Amino acid sequence: MNILAADVIERFYTFLWPMLRISALMITAPIFSLNAFNLRMRILLALCVTWLVYPPPLASAGPG
Repeated sequence: MNILAADVIERFYTFLWPMLRISALMITAPIFSLNAFNLRMRILLALCVTWLVYPPPLASAGPG
């Protein structure tokens, strides 16, 4: 299995944009900006939500 750097970078940017948007929501939403949720919990929650909405990898067509 060959993994090209371009593929890794593309997948990273595909993950980064939803992560930034969800993180911004977590920071600005009144319920998440309370002191009840510390920064680590907001980051963890943003990562989990991003992973849930992250598109699955496309199945590569094998030989044959």
